[in-house]
Amino acid sequence: RVRGERFETLPSPEPGLPPGTLLPVSAREVWLGTERGAWLFREGLPPQRISLGAQGATQSVWGFAREKNGCVLIAARAGLFRACGETSRVAVPVPGLPPGEVSAVAVLSDGEIAVAAGSAGLLRSGPTGFHRLASEPSRFSALAAGPDGVIFAGTSGQGPWRCDAAECAPVTAKGFDPEAVVFDIFLDRDGVVWFATDDGLLKRSDSAFETLEPPDGFP
Repeated sequence: RVRGERFETLPSPEPGLPPGTLLPVSAREVWLGTERGAWLFREGLPPQRISLGAQGATQSVWGFAREKNGCVLIAARAGLFRACGETSRVAVPVPGLPPGEVSAVAVLSDGEIAVAAGSAGLLRSGPTGFHRLASEPSRFSALAAGPDGVIFAGTSGQGPWRCDAAECAPVTAKGFDPEAVVFDIFLDRDGVVWFATDDGLLKRSDSAFETLEPPDGFP
């Protein structure tokens, strides 16, 4: 945590537990996903474990997304869970998805949900339940919601993809590795899309990709 110009280390919820994915809700509330479950940090309180069904204490948590009503979606090895309101320490399974892992989740601009559902591919919620947007590439690893229902999706070895209601297509650029592993995707307040990959940190603007390297301040 940063306070002013100082970094502070928050207490680990368990000894030796490496941190994983984060969802900052506010300056006083942060969700933490780890290889051994999910935790909620609230200022002034000890870390609180989130119950994720029978495997809640042991299953890996890979991603979060926050819905417009304040509920938090949790992508985990055992599926997709939702935590709401004062009972946020207890998450319930989201119905309508195929059994198995959910590696990433995103809330779209219209409030619908996009889910990377393991071998089932990329799914999107709708009035009649979840439907498949894409089954290729075979495995999506990260999701981010763009404007007008666009979904930016990362893969484990096939680079980033851009999906809309009609199709999914790879995002390409000169000098960019089409077989990159995409760990995370982030849209900043200016609408620029950032990709964290094994090929470095890339950003997508209206003109081109740019790779940030040691001369730009990265190790």
